[in-house]
Amino acid sequence: KGDDRLVYTISQVAKRWGCCRQTVRDEMKKGKLKYFTFGSEKYPKYRIREDWLLEYEEEQARKNQKEVMNEG
Repeated sequence: KGDDRLVYTISQVAKRWGCCRQTVRDEMKKGKLKYFTFGSEKYPKYRIREDWLLEYEEEQARKNQKEVMNEG
Protein backbone atom coordinates (compact mmCIF):
# COMPACT_ATOMS: atom_id res chain seq x y z
CA LYS A 1 0.00 0.00 0.00
CA GLY A 2 2.71 2.51 0.96
CA ASP A 3 5.22 1.22 -1.62
CA ASP A 4 3.80 3.30 -4.48
CA ARG A 5 5.88 6.31 -3.49
CA LEU A 6 9.07 4.25 -3.82
CA VAL A 7 8.55 3.87 -7.57
CA TYR A 8 8.70 6.64 -10.18
CA THR A 9 7.39 7.01 -13.71
CA ILE A 10 9.55 8.45 -16.49
CA SER A 11 7.49 11.67 -16.29
CA GLN A 12 8.08 11.98 -12.55
CA VAL A 13 11.84 11.55 -12.96
CA ALA A 14 11.89 14.09 -15.81
CA LYS A 15 10.05 16.60 -13.61
CA ARG A 16 12.44 15.93 -10.71
CA TRP A 17 15.47 16.50 -12.98
CA GLY A 18 13.95 19.44 -14.86
CA CYS A 19 14.40 17.74 -18.23
CA CYS A 20 12.29 16.08 -20.91
CA ARG A 21 11.13 12.46 -20.75
CA GLN A 22 13.43 11.54 -23.64
CA THR A 23 16.50 12.42 -21.56
CA VAL A 24 15.35 9.95 -18.89
CA ARG A 25 14.66 7.30 -21.55
CA ASP A 26 18.14 7.86 -23.01
CA GLU A 27 19.77 7.21 -19.64
CA MET A 28 17.67 4.05 -19.27
CA LYS A 29 18.58 2.88 -22.76
CA LYS A 30 22.30 3.45 -22.09
CA GLY A 31 21.95 1.21 -19.03
CA LYS A 32 22.87 4.02 -16.64
CA LEU A 33 19.46 4.28 -14.96
CA LYS A 34 17.96 0.97 -13.85
CA TYR A 35 14.26 0.31 -14.44
CA PHE A 36 11.70 -2.44 -14.72
CA THR A 37 8.76 -2.99 -17.01
CA PHE A 38 5.33 -4.49 -16.56
CA GLY A 39 2.15 -4.75 -18.58
CA SER A 40 1.95 -6.07 -22.11
CA GLU A 41 4.97 -6.72 -24.29
CA LYS A 42 3.54 -4.43 -26.95
CA TYR A 43 2.81 -1.55 -24.55
CA PRO A 44 5.14 -1.95 -21.56
CA LYS A 45 5.04 0.46 -18.65
CA TYR A 46 8.38 1.61 -17.28
CA ARG A 47 9.11 2.29 -13.63
CA ILE A 48 12.21 3.33 -11.72
CA ARG A 49 12.66 2.30 -8.09
CA GLU A 50 13.61 5.10 -5.73
CA ASP A 51 16.81 3.36 -4.61
CA TRP A 52 17.91 3.01 -8.25
CA LEU A 53 17.13 6.68 -8.88
CA LEU A 54 19.13 7.78 -5.83
CA GLU A 55 22.00 5.49 -6.85
CA TYR A 56 22.07 7.10 -10.31
CA GLU A 57 21.90 10.63 -8.88
CA GLU A 58 24.72 9.92 -6.41
CA GLU A 59 26.89 8.56 -9.24
CA GLN A 60 26.22 11.69 -11.31
CA ALA A 61 27.12 13.89 -8.33
CA ARG A 62 30.41 11.98 -7.90
CA LYS A 63 31.23 12.42 -11.60
CA ASN A 64 30.44 16.13 -11.43
CA GLN A 65 32.60 16.52 -8.31
CA LYS A 66 35.55 14.85 -10.07
CA GLU A 67 35.16 17.11 -13.09
CA VAL A 68 35.12 20.21 -10.88
CA MET A 69 38.22 19.04 -9.00
CA ASN A 70 40.06 18.25 -12.24
CA GLU A 71 39.34 21.74 -13.58
CA GLY A 72 40.91 23.39 -10.52
